[in-house]
Amino acid sequence: MVGSTLVGIPYALRAEGTFTPVGGEPEPFLDEFARPAPSNQRLDFCTLHEEVSSEAGTLVVDGAVWISYTPSH
Repeated sequence: MVGSTLVGIPYALRAEGTFTPVGGEPEPFLDEFARPAPSNQRLDFCTLHEEVSSEAGTLVVDGAVWISYTPSH
């Protein structure tokens, strides 16, 4: 939350997408990381989508992050 003192701590992550080099074939990827969710019941979920182009090629990424957060002060 913008302007708050909360600190998010990721405990799981999933990112998948495709990098397509200029003049080349698409190269798909999938990265995952997970550990058990904390038992503090302060849990949340965020998603992301990003598309980037450069001289090297095009990258498209979709992902999700599961977080635990500290209480607000």
